[in-house]
Amino acid sequence: MHATPDINSVIWKKLIANVSTNVVAALTGLTGSTAIQHQQSVNIINALCQELAQVARAKGIDFPELQDPLAFSLKAFASTKDNKVSMLQDVEAGRPTEIGNLNEIIVSEGKRFNIPTPYNEAVSWLTRGVEERNRQKLSVVESACEPDAVRDAIKNENLDALRQTLETSPLARALSIHFTEFEPGRTTAKLPGTSQLSNFLGYTHTGALFMLAEQVMAAAANSLGHVGLPLSCDIEFLHAANPAKDVIASARVIDTQGRIARVKVALTQDEQVVASLSEMVFLRK
Repeated sequence: MHATPDINSVIWKKLIANVSTNVVAALTGLTGSTAIQHQQSVNIINALCQELAQVARAKGIDFPELQDPLAFSLKAFASTKDNKVSMLQDVEAGRPTEIGNLNEIIVSEGKRFNIPTPYNEAVSWLTRGVEERNRQKLSVVESACEPDAVRDAIKNENLDALRQTLETSPLARALSIHFTEFEPGRTTAKLPGTSQLSNFLGYTHTGALFMLAEQVMAAAANSLGHVGLPLSCDIEFLHAANPAKDVIASARVIDTQGRIARVKVALTQDEQVVASLSEMVFLRK
């Protein structure tokens, strides 16, 4: 352990990479290994760190890395490889970012020393916009999950509100499930293909398939003016699904006997049935 004679230089040295690369990752979704190979991303990284260097020197701060801040930033970004930097993780998780402690500091200090920082200001504005988008999404999810609002949508057979409720539920959003058909007693939804759905054998995880089936079953069962509560479910897997390809789920209410309904679901991929389900549902007024 040792003390440094110039703490400001240490702080600003760390700021170079964080200010110039974190926000680029957050706004583009790129990891370091990809961004440093993308010329337009390198251009904005360069502009951000050059503005920082001007502000640092105006404050009387100087150290070797300020002579070539781009090289230092790209080396630091490359070291993260395919890992997602913290600001990108925050954006994807819908959390507030550290933009106020990074690029907005450069903007504030630039104004104090009369140094233009248009690139840092622009990315700060864009990041605040992303944060606002995430806040609005969270607000929609929270309001959509209010039990009274959901029951009112079912009772009034408001299929648009019911559809929004199902599509904005946390697991549905995580899997990007969305409906392509939503009618009384009949619904269809799609699970987009992605390698993240793969199980340890390389097939689509059965949990993801069941989540897709559950979405269309819930939609169909609750689209007829009653709250549908599941009683039992039988599922048969017929073929392994390819995680890179879309899976389509179609559900329909095939009969009702008093307060009991039966829902059938077929999961298909490339027009081949990969699973079929049958669910008994109790219809509660």
